[in-house]
Amino acid sequence: MSRRLSSLALCAAVLLAAGPASAVPESLLRNSPFLPAGNVAPVAAPQNGRLELRGILALGGKPKFTIYDTSNNRAVWLAVGENDGGIRVAAFDAAAEAVTVELEGQAVRLTMKEAQIVNVAVSLPTTNVNPVAGQPGQPGVNPAPPANEQEIQERRNRIVEELRRRRALRQGNQPTPTR
Repeated sequence: MSRRLSSLALCAAVLLAAGPASAVPESLLRNSPFLPAGNVAPVAAPQNGRLELRGILALGGKPKFTIYDTSNNRAVWLAVGENDGGIRVAAFDAAAEAVTVELEGQAVRLTMKEAQIVNVAVSLPTTNVNPVAGQPGQPGVNPAPPANEQEIQERRNRIVEELRRRRALRQGNQPTPTR
């Protein structure tokens, strides 16, 4: 099986395992990325503790969870009953999108970590420098002053002359350089 075909098969399996399209998590409905900034629901306070639930993936009906350990900046994917590095997933509550994790003999209930949306102010540069000519005080949009009719005609003539020269080069004729 080719790599591309196996990738497509994996994507199809993930989509089929995800269930019907109407099963949208409540957290996504409350915190839609498509709402204007004034309509965004406030972000919940971050969970105190060392572990965070950062992802849920269901393949073949068996969910796996990303558990992130903030003390060593390490994440592991675990299913219910699996353990790694002293972290064990004991239970999963699908309705609440929460897992119960055992760490060093203590059970901790983790809910999905909510994204933190931060507005960043963007300021435009205040210096007025022409990016083409590099001269201060000139706008960078059009560095050349408006041309009169004579200058426009001279530019057209130079362009036509250059086109003729290039055509002659393509056809094998070597005209004398005009410059």
